[in-house]
Amino acid sequence: MALSKRLEPLEAVKRIIDERFPACDAAIVAGSVIRGEGTATSDLDIVLFERERQASYRTSFFAYGWPMEVFVHSFLSYENYFESDREGGQPSLQQMVSEGDRAGCP
Repeated sequence: MALSKRLEPLEAVKRIIDERFPACDAAIVAGSVIRGEGTATSDLDIVLFERERQASYRTSFFAYGWPMEVFVHSFLSYENYFESDREGGQPSLQQMVSEGDRAGCP
């Protein structure tokens, strides 16, 4: 799919969640595109929560005209990342959660 044929960001995220993350309980899409600062090479950052998830992980792929980076957490695992980011002085996950938009889950 050419860049000019990209889906709208939230539509792309909703489709990816439906297709690849059926256990999703909550999701947030964040980053430069959502802030209105995206460029032709910007990706979509998605923080996804699954109630039954045992271990968090991160995955990157290309879909619907967008590079996507997905951070998958349980409702508890994100706390460790918040603490680690805080200690490291780079609150990346906190920023994504605070500035992002809610994205739908099934």
